[in-house]
Amino acid sequence: MKKFIILISLILTTSSAFAYDNDSWTLKTFEDSMDGTVTKELRVGGITNKTLAFPYTDPTVFLTYGCTNEKFALYTTANNLSGGNNHDGYTTHNIRIKIDDKLWNGWLDQMWGSNWFYIKNSRHNRDIKSSNKVLIETSLYGAGDVVYIFNTKGISEFISNCKDK
Repeated sequence: MKKFIILISLILTTSSAFAYDNDSWTLKTFEDSMDGTVTKELRVGGITNKTLAFPYTDPTVFLTYGCTNEKFALYTTANNLSGGNNHDGYTTHNIRIKIDDKLWNGWLDQMWGSNWFYIKNSRHNRDIKSSNKVLIETSLYGAGDVVYIFNTKGISEFISNCKDK
C-alpha cells in the first residue's frame, strides 16, 4: 500500500508540475499614458522543463504575440541568461527553438536588465503562428539549460481575432 501511495503521489506531482492548458490565452490591452496609443498583445502561460532553484524559483513565464507588430516575445522572470553577444544596450542570446516537430537554432534579443526576450527570426515568428507547441531552450546562469514549454494550439484563431477587438 505504501508503494502504491508513493507511486500515485509521484504521478500527480509530475503531471501537475508539467501541466498546461490551451485555455490560458488572454488578450491584454495597454494604453500609453503620454500619447494615448493603444496596443494589444496575446499571452499564453508556459512552464519550465525542470524545477529551478533560488533565485529562479517559480518564474513567471509567458509567450506573447504583439497584435500591432506581429512578433512573438518570451517573458520570464528567470532573465539572467549566460553568454550572449553584447551590443549597445542589449544582448543577443543563442537558443534552440522547437516549433511542433521542427528544431532550429536561433537567437533572442534582450535589453539589458529586461525580462523580455524578442524572437527576431521571421521564419520562427511565421511558424509559431500555426503551431500547437513551442519549446525554447536557453542557458540560464547557474542553472544550465532550461526549456520553456508553451501550448500554442489555437494561436492562429486568436491572432485573427486580436486585431478585430
